[in-house]
Amino acid sequence: MLAYLLYSGYLVLGYYLSELPFTSQKICHSAAVIFLFTVIISGIFTYIFSKHSHKPDLTMYSYLSINTIIQTIAIFMWVKNFSIKNKYIFSVQSTISNYSYGIYLVHIMIIGILFQYGIYWSFANPLISLPLLTGIVLVCSFGIIYLLRKIPFGKLVAG
Repeated sequence: MLAYLLYSGYLVLGYYLSELPFTSQKICHSAAVIFLFTVIISGIFTYIFSKHSHKPDLTMYSYLSINTIIQTIAIFMWVKNFSIKNKYIFSVQSTISNYSYGIYLVHIMIIGILFQYGIYWSFANPLISLPLLTGIVLVCSFGIIYLLRKIPFGKLVAG
């Protein structure tokens, strides 16, 4: 429960950012540059910290690190006003959006179960493992929330 409270600031931040009116392409481009810059900085500092401590040091990827918070704000502002033209992609995005709060609530349990079975991001090259794990967590979380919403009063629990 404490984990949800610690990260609930992201929900508040997302709501606040969604209410900010802006239409400037300059802001979108600046946000994209900031996001990409912080990703590069994360990689460089993770390499330096890991080399210095002689073991993987993922401090820069902590959910509550200033770098991650800046990345979150930047990517949100970058994609905030994207419009999706493809009907299929729009339908998938809309469905995931409709279930997003429930997915948020359950995804950490799915990650915990995967970790218990030794399924980490490091089971393969991160270029393969991270997107694959993201997809697995999303599909499992979505499935659980979808099923919970089918049970009477389940929507009250599933968000």
